[in-house]
Amino acid sequence: MRRGKQTLIAIAFLIPMLGLAQSAVSQEGIEGGTGLIFIDKAITPAHGGFAFGAFYFMSDIGDVNPKTSFSSYGVSASAGLWDTVEFTLLVPFGDLKPDGDPHHGEEHGEVMHAANGAMDGMFKVKYNFLTTEQSELSHGRFRYAVLGIMTLPLGDEHTHLGTGKSDPGIGLVIDREYSNITWHLMGVYMNYSGEGQDPALNYGAGFEWQLIGHKLALAAEVSGRVWSKQVLHRTDNTKQSVALRTHFGHP
Repeated sequence: MRRGKQTLIAIAFLIPMLGLAQSAVSQEGIEGGTGLIFIDKAITPAHGGFAFGAFYFMSDIGDVNPKTSFSSYGVSASAGLWDTVEFTLLVPFGDLKPDGDPHHGEEHGEVMHAANGAMDGMFKVKYNFLTTEQSELSHGRFRYAVLGIMTLPLGDEHTHLGTGKSDPGIGLVIDREYSNITWHLMGVYMNYSGEGQDPALNYGAGFEWQLIGHKLALAAEVSGRVWSKQVLHRTDNTKQSVALRTHFGHP
């Protein structure tokens, strides 16, 4: 779907995000890979670690013509190579349901039609290049990772579920770890090149609080996008997300 043509206003509560993982850190985010909800973590699975994820969410797109309901679901798979490198493949699907007939005139926004099917996928490589020693004073540590992204043109650009382009991106992820809570910060530059798109900086910050013997976690984050150009009917897709997550595997 064309990024920047939607505003996610009803994500609210995602329960649960199930990651079937060999390693406790292999928890899949909505956009695949070892992540929080939408943003990535710097930590990677151990060598041979793997994870499978699935998600579903709904939103309303209010700046198109007419107002449209959007739902998305997908699956992802991640694997650890060595102890610091992670590979992820994400395949999402979407469903667009316009609320009535479109209005006439460009001032009402881009015209939307009902559609469903595959959306553009994503391939990611993450490298955790630095992990500091645990501080005796704060009992915490930092992790730093670089992230390489390539979108996959699996969706139909004529139905707004795809762009018809493969777009590269690069980013930095920082974790601040304590015994039961981890803080996360991410920034990713995406060179979007599809019709009606421009390069953008995707950002996010959040935390994950481990509960009940590290088998249940509460996660919360704020994420969004800053476009290199501001044009009519383009939004930054800012969203506030909360989730409860559980996983299976060895701690």
